[in-house]
Amino acid sequence: MIPRACLIGLVLTLITLAPATCEPLYVAIVWHNHQGINVWPNAVFHGPWAFVHTYRDEFKPYFESGAYLVHAELLLKHPGVKVTMHLSPSLLWQWDYGLRHGFLTQDGSYVPPNDPRLDRVRRALEAYKKLAEEGRVEIISSFFNHPIPGYVASSYGWGTALMAEELKWGTATTRRVLGVRTRGAWTPEMSFSMKLLPAYCSAGVAYTVLDGRYHFAGAKGDKGTIYEPYLLRAGNCSLVVFFRDSDISDFIGFEVKPRSPEEARQLAEDVVSRLLRIRREHPEARVAVIALDGENWMFSGPETAVFLDALYGLLEDNKELRTATLSEVLDEVPPRRVLTSLPTTSWAGGHWVWTSRAENAEQWKLIEGTVKALYEVEAKYGRDSLVYREALFAAFMVLNSDVIHREYTFVHHTRAWASELKTLLKKGEDEAKRMASLGLNFEAEGRGPRSLGEAGPVPIAEEKPYSAAIWLAAVVLVVAAFIAARRLLPPSQQPS
Repeated sequence: MIPRACLIGLVLTLITLAPATCEPLYVAIVWHNHQGINVWPNAVFHGPWAFVHTYRDEFKPYFESGAYLVHAELLLKHPGVKVTMHLSPSLLWQWDYGLRHGFLTQDGSYVPPNDPRLDRVRRALEAYKKLAEEGRVEIISSFFNHPIPGYVASSYGWGTALMAEELKWGTATTRRVLGVRTRGAWTPEMSFSMKLLPAYCSAGVAYTVLDGRYHFAGAKGDKGTIYEPYLLRAGNCSLVVFFRDSDISDFIGFEVKPRSPEEARQLAEDVVSRLLRIRREHPEARVAVIALDGENWMFSGPETAVFLDALYGLLEDNKELRTATLSEVLDEVPPRRVLTSLPTTSWAGGHWVWTSRAENAEQWKLIEGTVKALYEVEAKYGRDSLVYREALFAAFMVLNSDVIHREYTFVHHTRAWASELKTLLKKGEDEAKRMASLGLNFEAEGRGPRSLGEAGPVPIAEEKPYSAAIWLAAVVLVVAAFIAARRLLPPSQQPS
């Protein structure tokens, strides 16, 4: 028989140990909602996706409106779910611009601020503000116009300083448009370099999210698993890093393409099963981070919104899993391991996505020339001048990763804004005032154009990239065909 004192001690020991084994696994979902500023230097939008993906009915017959508004409305529907939301400063800037001025597209269509379509943008903004105030959504910020920060900082001598400037613009934009001070920051394209660490520290950023497959694999220091936060420390600067579960994140991002509500629910159950498997296979795991684009994966069909609705419902009801914002996780599970170094890489395992095409080589050459012109503007007009502020805006337009991406390369955007910065250098105050009058500045002050005539032309001809080479090739083919045809004709039928 076990002595009574020993039995009591055993029970007390089991009670003491029980919470450690029964605590739910934190699930931190981080949605990266972004749109680079798709506008010409005459304030005409060549890609009004920030608005379209808010007001267009993309998920009928299940839900109304576009991805950005549906995200907010599904969170309102599920009060037991908490997420971390990155609304990129470039997305917020465009929403702010549209609500101030309306927007003009390059086919000449003008959408005024009081248009019902922009009412949906207004609803989205108000919903995110409400969710943030209630603590159900944590808003995080980022660099102003979605650059490739790790690649820029590691590849160019000027990269670190310019990325630090753009990060300050980004956090200020989030604060101005949403009225929130952010604790964390998204790293665009998960493009990280140790050279960015001072930029995060100077901007007051406490944490970021990086890739569990590529960043964690090459990390140096005290490593456990990806299911806990880490303190990255170099010199006097430190940053908390969460590593996403790349497998689950990529599963949602690339494989969730349901074709029926039943399939959508099955896929949601699959995600929950994967999370519960983490809890079983890694008893020490404290947080599983799911981080990916908030909108792009949803465009494969309207049932993706049904999947998200079902996933939130399952997470709400599950007692072994608890959704939380990253700040909540950080408060409950402070980092206990220190990393000393992370590799310079991205979600893609390198930066080939933005450097592999011939057009990309031209874009990076244009970027180098743009930054050179930016420094010349600074020397000529001073850092406090309107000219320099507009030149920074133009430089950030050139550095937009979305137009450099190998699947969406748009050289003309890069050319147009590179040309605009040179115009600012040449014309100074007059050109800066023109840009400001169209709302092309940090706070979108001024008044946007309401017609193509009012907007004026794009600074350079809107030729398609490499059109001259295409025309030359066509001429060569025609001449070659003519010569071949002559050779095939009998002498009596050949032209004299």
